[in-house]
Amino acid sequence: MFDRLFSCPKTIARHRDGPHARARERFLAHCADEGFSHSMLCKMAWQLLVVASTVDLREHRVSVEEIRCAATRPAAFCRRLKHGPRASPSSSQQLFFHVATAWLRFLGRLQKPRTEDGAFTRQITAFRQYMQCERGLSPVTIQTRCERLEWFMASLPDQRRTLHRIRAPTLVIAGAEDNVTTPDDARFIVDEVRNARYVELQAAHLSNIQAASEFTHALVQFLTGRF
Repeated sequence: MFDRLFSCPKTIARHRDGPHARARERFLAHCADEGFSHSMLCKMAWQLLVVASTVDLREHRVSVEEIRCAATRPAAFCRRLKHGPRASPSSSQQLFFHVATAWLRFLGRLQKPRTEDGAFTRQITAFRQYMQCERGLSPVTIQTRCERLEWFMASLPDQRRTLHRIRAPTLVIAGAEDNVTTPDDARFIVDEVRNARYVELQAAHLSNIQAASEFTHALVQFLTGRF
């Protein structure tokens, strides 16, 4: 695989002589089959060389936390890859993290965090189905986007604990067939927020479009104090 990506014999030898060369080649071949461009495969090959030299693979599984920690260290190593592509430290760290995560998952060496379903699990699942069924994106793209979304959502504070602080009159409109923000989610908000009013329409997630007249009527009634 390395001789398909690079033409310089020294560069090819460098990749072949690096740690876990066969595992890196198998992953790159897999990514090539998934439709990754030649330029991206070259970037990934250099990052894989850094990952294999930075992440401790002696353990059976590698945690996401270990990858994050290692992602802050490869800058000095990258400077020794004189023939590798240049990139800013932040973008190099991001690429390191995503390549390392994808590679270790491919090898079955990624340790998943032991957490319960997050507050946004249902929404992320719906987003995954949308990308798969309606957009027709590749499995790698879908997995990468969902992972980024999961990491972002996990970094957010749980705002549900502060709902009781809301004092302003609040209208909560739910779609009876909404599988993303369900009626149960909406009723939870109503139970937590003082002076909240609840309306359930025969619609899915886009009730303002799918039940436009009923939505507008409920909103006007609420804003004019006639609810």
